[in-house]
Amino acid sequence: APPQPQPYAMPRGVAPPPTKAATQVCTVHPDGMPQPFDVPFPEKRLPVCDRCKKNYRSRELCRQRDGHKALPWQMTYVVVTLTDEVLIKGEDGALILADVPVVAELQDMPELCRGPADGSMKMEPICPVCKEKNYTRDHCRNTLKHSTPPYQSIYVKLVLKQEDDNNLRPSKKKKRKPEENADGKPRCPDEAVGDDHDKTDDITVIHESKTFFATISSKRITVKWCEQIRYADASTKPIHPPSSGSYMMPPAAPNNPNMQYQLWDAFRAGAQWVQSGGGHMPGGPMVQMGGGYPMPPSYGHDPKPPSNGPDMKYASNLGGSLTNASV
Repeated sequence: APPQPQPYAMPRGVAPPPTKAATQVCTVHPDGMPQPFDVPFPEKRLPVCDRCKKNYRSRELCRQRDGHKALPWQMTYVVVTLTDEVLIKGEDGALILADVPVVAELQDMPELCRGPADGSMKMEPICPVCKEKNYTRDHCRNTLKHSTPPYQSIYVKLVLKQEDDNNLRPSKKKKRKPEENADGKPRCPDEAVGDDHDKTDDITVIHESKTFFATISSKRITVKWCEQIRYADASTKPIHPPSSGSYMMPPAAPNNPNMQYQLWDAFRAGAQWVQSGGGHMPGGPMVQMGGGYPMPPSYGHDPKPPSNGPDMKYASNLGGSLTNASV
């Protein structure tokens, strides 16, 4: 029986494709929001809380084992898009936030996201495009005037929170002590708000983009309305070209039992061509290579080289006699 082709494994150095699975959650409650909401974070993207930072605890102990939902100790960037489920029309016909329980759903990076246009992004980290090109923040924010959120930002959408049947059943797990400072409010409000970087937009006045850029930490929460955002269409899956330095998966070998015989015929034809002086390949049918590409009998050479061509002159200079090779 012919040997069966072995499945290809993931090459070394290739990272698996990103997924939306999140195991770490943080509670956020900006000023103006009727209720707090939980923001899911990808793995190893949410810093520890203030308490675990002081006790030198790792992210795994803080966010995964203990399930802490307090605000992170350092600046973290979140881009939140409001869906129609969490918005209602007020008395004047303008959109307002509905007083309903909401939850954030993790999204892929959008095709386009233009951040605040008030110049407050000049002090933020560089955008994903400039990060990939290894530009500096000054070149990104000041020279190119990019307002795209920082490269480490996560993107979420606010939707209605569904009732979970498991929450209605009594839990058999041991109840832990309620977590402190997990209401989504910063513990140390800003004492002085002087520049545009520290100012917060009014979240109750809904922007036409319905998307705001939030900078969250245990010391402050800043909200800025984005100018525009566009996600990829869910019906059409975009095709991303391989980035530079990534490895391409080789094509699967066909299950052809005659492949070895075809390769041997190709090798024998090449040996005959060398023995004949390199003028032409011996005649015969086209050899089918393993990858499905046919190789003609005279691959790379003319079937009938001219008598006064470079091959004849080269042979005469060497003192050899070249016979009339007919095909």
